[in-house]
Amino acid sequence: MLEYAARVALFLKQKKGQLQKRKQRKILERKQYTKETAVIDTAQAVQVLGKIRPCGKAECKELTFRGGCAVSVIIPVYNAAGTLSKCLDSVCGQKLTQDFEVICVNDGSTDGSADILSKYEKRYPELVVIEEENRGGAGARNCGLQKAGGRYLFFLDADDFLPQGVLQKLLDDAQQSGAEIVIGKTARCLTSREIIVQPRTEESREEKSLWSARKYGMGTPWGKLYKASLWEKTQFFEGYSFEDSIVYLDIYPQCKKFYLEGTLSYCFRSGKNSLYKRQKNSSKGIDALWIVIKAVQHAQEIGADIYSSEYYQLILWHLSTVMYGRLTQFESREILESAFVVAAEFICKTFTGKAEYAFVGDESEKEIYRLLEKSFQERDFGMWVQCSKVL
Repeated sequence: MLEYAARVALFLKQKKGQLQKRKQRKILERKQYTKETAVIDTAQAVQVLGKIRPCGKAECKELTFRGGCAVSVIIPVYNAAGTLSKCLDSVCGQKLTQDFEVICVNDGSTDGSADILSKYEKRYPELVVIEEENRGGAGARNCGLQKAGGRYLFFLDADDFLPQGVLQKLLDDAQQSGAEIVIGKTARCLTSREIIVQPRTEESREEKSLWSARKYGMGTPWGKLYKASLWEKTQFFEGYSFEDSIVYLDIYPQCKKFYLEGTLSYCFRSGKNSLYKRQKNSSKGIDALWIVIKAVQHAQEIGADIYSSEYYQLILWHLSTVMYGRLTQFESREILESAFVVAAEFICKTFTGKAEYAFVGDESEKEIYRLLEKSFQERDFGMWVQCSKVL
């Protein structure tokens, strides 16, 4: 009964979102939106945003993965005593035909997480605990990357857990298909009653499209099996919120083949203390802009093709609906317009005129992206807001 109620609630939420998007699309199709040219210049915009959250540095080290085992599972842990045992039971209970390691990075926890980790480390020889001062989720994951010895990498958050046998399944997918990234299906778990809202099973398939891979899985590091070599020149940007954006902005563009696993591979728990929740509703919302600029710069440095049509569309998507959603919390026209102006300047300088871009999707979706592109080129803030609400 409770699972049914959760499914109904999710369905109604999705339906409401679909109706809102249809309404906004009709406004765009009929060109009934109000043209609003941004009045703030780029220098003013940078100053407005910098007072709240200046753009920081983004540094990556070169790593060498030893390949001593098949899979390294990296778990950042911060004050997760309430969920950690279930998480560790699920990963340590995996049965693999090849060796694997579990690297738990205790990121300065102040609850009972350290005691739980110590207990599991004594029980399971494949589990290693690293104690760190608090560096945030990015720093903890980077610490795990530096210690990892696997040929493949898998990220797991301490709030979440794995279905039985999933690591072997994903490893088989990668080795049999030759894919560099395997993306599985994610279930949502409602923390209070352990209700799992199951995803719909699909037929597994190989995929080369960056856009299709982005739409298939959540834009997070977890729930995916990566070939370790993809991370040799890229790590998470420390000090930023939404640092997981580098997965599809820097890691995905290096991948020549994805494998989309059609069955459940990860259970995501959206709790009050989850990494996902801790990053919302703070001044770090502006990082939704800064992280894109830094990630694209890094992608260029490592030789990724940033001028492909799908990569360009991905940037437009992030600097519209994603950035808009994370900045509306400020309830400030000035902040929102400033972010738009900086994004427009970045897109025009970095991408405009560098290649011929062809958008993917149905005709309605393509038209939205053409309007979105036009909004950046003409600094039409009103059109950008309307497009951001639709995508």
